Amino acid sequence: YVADSDNERIQKFDPNGKFLGAFRVSTWRGKNVETPYLAFRGGFLYASNASEKAVLKYDATGHLAAICRKKDKDGFAGAAGVAVDAQDRVYVVEKGLVKIARFTVPMAPSK
Repeated sequence: YVADSDNERIQKFDPNGKFLGAFRVSTWRGKNVETPYLAFRGGFLYASNASEKAVLKYDATGHLAAICRKKDKDGFAGAAGVAVDAQDRVYVVEKGLVKIARFTVPMAPSK
């Protein structure tokens, strides 16, 4: 996976470098604003989105499954690096606060 913020997309390649497809990230504002980071866990892709002060969660098909922000504030201050641990807790670097925030994405309701 490649975060291509200038073209507002995430591209997918196989291990040999063959292009497999891409999906749009309409909230990315190009490399002068975004320095997106990606993390993978449990079949999901997480992408930082600094201009939206959020972390985006995508399923394996590139469908946006969740937009994650802080509840008590406007969002993550300069969302940068992102990681996910074995308990599905998400960590995001907040450059604006020089801190790391930890949260868990709520499960989608079953149908």
